[in-house]
Amino acid sequence: MLERAEDRQEWLFWLEKAKKRFDLPVLGYAVTCNHIHLLVQDPGKFKAIAKSMQLMQGQFAQNYNQKMRRESAFWGDRYHATAVESGTHLLRCIAYINLNMVRAGAVADPADWHECGYREIQMDRPRRQIIDRGLLANLVGASDIVQLRRIFRDTMADSLINGKNGRDSRWTESLAIGSQQFVNAFSESLGKRSRGKHIVSAQNKNDSAEAEPYVLREPPELSYGKHCWGTQFLPGENTVLWDKKITA
Repeated sequence: MLERAEDRQEWLFWLEKAKKRFDLPVLGYAVTCNHIHLLVQDPGKFKAIAKSMQLMQGQFAQNYNQKMRRESAFWGDRYHATAVESGTHLLRCIAYINLNMVRAGAVADPADWHECGYREIQMDRPRRQIIDRGLLANLVGASDIVQLRRIFRDTMADSLINGKNGRDSRWTESLAIGSQQFVNAFSESLGKRSRGKHIVSAQNKNDSAEAEPYVLREPPELSYGKHCWGTQFLPGENTVLWDKKITA
């Protein structure tokens, strides 16, 4: 129900509101025609991500229902959160998010989709500055925003030219993805909640050998739905899972 650009723009309006109200560092997003991808860094404040999601989803749904004179629930599922390690894994995650509408066949280039973080990163003066480009540059190892743009252009071109644009369940169904050390630490932070969850190597033919990804997964019968999910980024050196802090 996000087919109209004006509705997608309204969701971004509420994302911007949440960013300001809860000091939420936004690293990436893509608002598609039927679901949303959101990448943020946990600011370390109590329930900041949960409160942000409540504001965005609640206000948008309320306004949409009033505008369309409907009463049923707007969001078809709860959001799914995946912890992503900084560096190469974070860069891959953002590329996957930004190429969503290319996969869907709606555009040939992610810069052509207006409700996409890649477009904002590449613009000199975006109408809305939602993404913290300085923070993002630091997290992916870029020296400045100019290099950040170049890294993202090269990553997108590589994905499009070399067929790295297919759907990848590592980003949509995992609880955590990164190095083995990062995923192990994340799993340990869950305590009893880690029972039944599995850490596995998730390397495929498109991954470099020096950056082999590992993932933490739910048992198949407990995996989340695929329609509306969010991705929260948690840095490896000071990781926060919801309101619980761990050190990797």
